Amino acid sequence: MKRMLLTLTVLLTTAMTTFAQDSEQRAINRAEAAARQFCEVPQGYELVSYTAPYMACDYRLNNNPNTMGYIVYVSAKPNCPPNQLCIQVIYPVATITVNCDLSVDSIICGEAGL
Repeated sequence: MKRMLLTLTVLLTTAMTTFAQDSEQRAINRAEAAARQFCEVPQGYELVSYTAPYMACDYRLNNNPNTMGYIVYVSAKPNCPPNQLCIQVIYPVATITVNCDLSVDSIICGEAGL
């Protein structure tokens, strides 16, 4: 019985962690798409993003499985060819707020929370 409970607990924890990572990645994807659409991204640069949770979502109220809203910081770094000297200058692109429905709430271009 204890072994079954332990196994069930491990499976549930793994599933919740996987869902949270999936939700975070979807927030990053939406934010990067919005940054490309509304902000200036330098030519020859690739986007680099990281997130910070900013609000807890009550999925029981809005019928939404997501548990977090995110602030996504989007920056651009040079896409350097292999085996060549390349100065890594990070260019701030945007700070984007993604809500519990994983839709973009606000975009501030030119800032990336660096």
